[in-house]
Amino acid sequence: MKKLLVVLMVLGGALFWWLERPYPHLNIELPPLDMPTLPPTAAPIQQDLPRGADFRVHGHQFKLLAKYSVTAAIIGRERYRMDDGASFAPVDFALGWGRMSDPRVYQALEISQGGRWYVFRYENQPPIPKHEIQVSSANTHIIPANRHVAARLAKLKTHQVVTLKGYLVEVRSAAGITYRSSLSREDTGAGSCEVLLVLEVE
Repeated sequence: MKKLLVVLMVLGGALFWWLERPYPHLNIELPPLDMPTLPPTAAPIQQDLPRGADFRVHGHQFKLLAKYSVTAAIIGRERYRMDDGASFAPVDFALGWGRMSDPRVYQALEISQGGRWYVFRYENQPPIPKHEIQVSSANTHIIPANRHVAARLAKLKTHQVVTLKGYLVEVRSAAGITYRSSLSREDTGAGSCEVLLVLEVE
């Protein structure tokens, strides 16, 4: 009986460590960003980079597409551990800005995440027009640039308001799968997620 209890405790400890282990990070060094900090009522700011830098880290090929700054409420948060992108993008944040940063609005929706998707549902009528929900929220694949950023991101919870600054990127993973960020807040469906290399967390 005692041996079984010890085994169960060891397995429980291992499972807890696996679930709660720190976010992976890539030790990417890039120059500081000159991007403003926005209020959550404002839409994200994006500065496209026609000739963005390319670099390789841990077998993953990165291309910088645009500078990006967003202040938003975290209306959903999903940790990923097993899929191809988990080694560089360990978490997705569903972010809401404008009226979608108001808890009275987004809490009137049923929000779910899974498989790198973000879905909202509502009964009868939405709290604000459906198109406004679509263009004022986004599922964002979060890539911590370094250990410090990873530690700060891991502490963030649903309903917090956060400012994230970094680069929208295209990543070709070591397994050969390409993840390309959307460069529009107007799109929906496949390819509409942002892929954000985070350099700063406020």
